[in-house]
Amino acid sequence: MLEKEFWSLHMAAQTYRNGQKYYGTFPEGFIKRIEQRWGSGFIIQPFAGTSKYGLTIDLNREIRPSIVADGSMLPVKEDTADLVLVDMPYDDEAHRKYGSKPLRIHTALDEATRVCRPGGHIAFLHFITPRKPKGTERVALIAISTGPDRRIRALSVFRKLYTEDKR
Repeated sequence: MLEKEFWSLHMAAQTYRNGQKYYGTFPEGFIKRIEQRWGSGFIIQPFAGTSKYGLTIDLNREIRPSIVADGSMLPVKEDTADLVLVDMPYDDEAHRKYGSKPLRIHTALDEATRVCRPGGHIAFLHFITPRKPKGTERVALIAISTGPDRRIRALSVFRKLYTEDKR
């Protein structure tokens, strides 16, 4: 059964607008909620930015990710992670701020699905709700508001199916 929820979370105290040197941040309490629901075990976070949650992967060496790599080509064996948290740049403006090239959403989701173990989860944070990646089922759709005059984000959570479930 698909879980549908609404989370109202405040923006973190340090944001790009008020002095943080790196654009983008998770709302306060976001990681705690992720951990409570889907975050036990081995966690991979491509497009990690300054986050220190799980195995962090990012192209920008200056922010010191665990692995310097492109989030669309993860240097991780398939069927490895219990949770893959994908929070890629949302639009062309964000790509410019990060100095990255535009990436198709489903390229990132397909790669997240590849490295996720069967029964594990892919959590995708964005302004859109993508179609489910092949070999997964959607288990949660959560709208996240961070306050007035801000766009609502959608957290789409998928469970990777076991081989016998993929028919």
